[in-house]
Amino acid sequence: MNSSIDTAIINAIVAEIEARSPEKRGREVAFLCPAHNDRHPSARWSPTKHTWYCDVCSLGGGALDLARRLGIPTTKKSTVNARRSRVERGPVVAQYVYTDEHGAPLYRVDRHDPKAFLQYRALPDGSFTSGLDGVTPTIFRLPRVLAAVARADRIFIVEGEKDVLALEAAGVTATCNSGGAGKWRPEFSHDLRGADVTIVRDRDEVGHQHARDVADSLAGIATSVTIVEAAAGKDASDHLAAGHSVDEFVVIEDVAAPPSLAEALDAVRDIIRRFVAMPSEHALDAVTLWIAATHAQTAWEHASRLVVKSPVRRCGKTRLLEIVSQLVHRPLRTANISAAALVRSISDTDPPTLILDEQDAVFARRRGELAEKAEDLRGIINAGYGRDFPYIRWNHAAREAEQCPTFAMVAIAAIGDLPDTVEDRAVVVTMRRRAEGERVQPLRARRARKYLEPLRADLGRAVRHLTEQLADAEPDLPVDDRAADVWEPLVAIADAAGGDWPSRARGACAAIGRGAEPEDDEPSVRLLADLRVVFGEGDALATTEILGRLKSIDDAPWADWARGSGLTPRGLAALLRPYGVKPAKWSGGTRGYRRDDLADAWARYARSSAQSATPATLESAAPVADGVADGEHPSATPAIRLDSTFVADGADGADERLNRATPDTHVFCVRCGAEATHYGPDLEALCDEHGDRHDFAQAVLQLNGHGTERVRRVI
Repeated sequence: MNSSIDTAIINAIVAEIEARSPEKRGREVAFLCPAHNDRHPSARWSPTKHTWYCDVCSLGGGALDLARRLGIPTTKKSTVNARRSRVERGPVVAQYVYTDEHGAPLYRVDRHDPKAFLQYRALPDGSFTSGLDGVTPTIFRLPRVLAAVARADRIFIVEGEKDVLALEAAGVTATCNSGGAGKWRPEFSHDLRGADVTIVRDRDEVGHQHARDVADSLAGIATSVTIVEAAAGKDASDHLAAGHSVDEFVVIEDVAAPPSLAEALDAVRDIIRRFVAMPSEHALDAVTLWIAATHAQTAWEHASRLVVKSPVRRCGKTRLLEIVSQLVHRPLRTANISAAALVRSISDTDPPTLILDEQDAVFARRRGELAEKAEDLRGIINAGYGRDFPYIRWNHAAREAEQCPTFAMVAIAAIGDLPDTVEDRAVVVTMRRRAEGERVQPLRARRARKYLEPLRADLGRAVRHLTEQLADAEPDLPVDDRAADVWEPLVAIADAAGGDWPSRARGACAAIGRGAEPEDDEPSVRLLADLRVVFGEGDALATTEILGRLKSIDDAPWADWARGSGLTPRGLAALLRPYGVKPAKWSGGTRGYRRDDLADAWARYARSSAQSATPATLESAAPVADGVADGEHPSATPAIRLDSTFVADGADGADERLNRATPDTHVFCVRCGAEATHYGPDLEALCDEHGDRHDFAQAVLQLNGHGTERVRRVI
């Protein structure tokens, strides 16, 4: 083909795309895919490369392929005709101006003959220019609609502006959205709050789905919703032209009030339990609530992630994601997506729910480093956790920076762990293989859709009409910081549902939100936790003493630090320096560290002593009293040292220290586990019964040449 024919084809394609609900996404234009029944623009056209690709059906190709799918002739003669009929369009037969609530023009839709539509945004001087960049869409005849709602008049919703004007001529109030079927936005419904609404659906599959989407969006907002069809012809205009009145539409359905949110959640939980062996009830509740939260993404400040992982394959991850993808809002499922495709699949007004499977392959480390693609993907996923963190890219054609939205909820499945920055923003569910005796029903996706799709619709209706309530929710949570941000949408959903869901949600939050928090693997944080152990109740320790005790902890890295040479005084100081902790110098030239200098760092970075490691040598070498197994005492925690300063006090001061123990501290006899009353000559804890006996195992361990007692304590 010569260049003129190529240009004609491109112009014809652009004209067809403009009639298919176009949305600008970065350098590309999204439009309704011609290869499948598309409800939301999922195909992307590159004006610079002249290629297209659909994110849903995975079809794509060059300009000729797209032209054929759009029904555009590709021969020289027919291309010229196509250019004349499609690009030049023909005369404008109607102009529809969309305004704000005060009647100020926002944009205009021109209708051509043959049927085609072009959109123009309003300029301050009253003129119009091509495109809707920067314009927030609204519904047609908004001022009239708002006045009718105030008068409690019935509002008719149709697919196009022509039908609106026809119904107005018949004496009723009507409205529609620009762009035709599939373009109704949730925010449009709020202008119809409290109204009685009749939806006139077109007699085709796309019209049926559009009517259902609008009805779902109005659930809990409009007072009543009725779906009707024309008694004659395809749409409202045909109905009226055939001589029928507005009272003679054929009633298809009186849409009931939205279902109970609690009942919808129960149904989702039951369906997951039916097909998937979940690791716990808490995990089942968490996944159920996360699915529900995707239907109210516009209400959340943070887009919580769902991470489904397992140690090995065949643990049910993919099956769970199959069910999740059938129940969430606007699922976009993929196993391998580029960063560029990802940001072009997300819209500001109605973000999809991203379903990313097999991500262990994407985030696999090679030579200790993540691939560049994985780093880009991780950056976008992390940025999309919060609002107002767009992906900024340079548009070479326009010579300007473009901001692509990233905010969307994401479910990710992988074998093994994902990057900490991803899991830190997620509800983490660790799957496991079914045990013998655990039974679930087989899942066949095609057969499952017949009951999963109605369930998704019911859940969406139950959640969407509570969007405003959910946006204002500030639930009490058993976690804080980022974990609270992750779990707030889930607990807000549970509180709105009522019943036992609030307690179930908080139980799951406490079990998963706390228990799944990844341990901080920073060596300096591990050092702080271990220092808390070796200090015990002591006020100060010499550096040499600290290093010796640190290196005695079997599961700690300090003995092998610095390629096997062990942690040195200089290395210890370097690890503590970022926390403002410096060694002190005492009389005689001894250097060491004081408890008071470490207190602030402990409080901020090693809050719970229960998370700190206990020197394994102290655990393993402890004697066990006759007839009492280690850890068996009903009120005792695993054995630990009570106070390292006993080694300095000696036996003479041991009883006094025991008597000064705090009321919530209990020490138990090394022989029988009874409450201890004093120490023996070798600092062993003894009760009255064994206090005068010396034929028992020593409770003293040798740690760097110093005696340290072996006792039990309960806090």
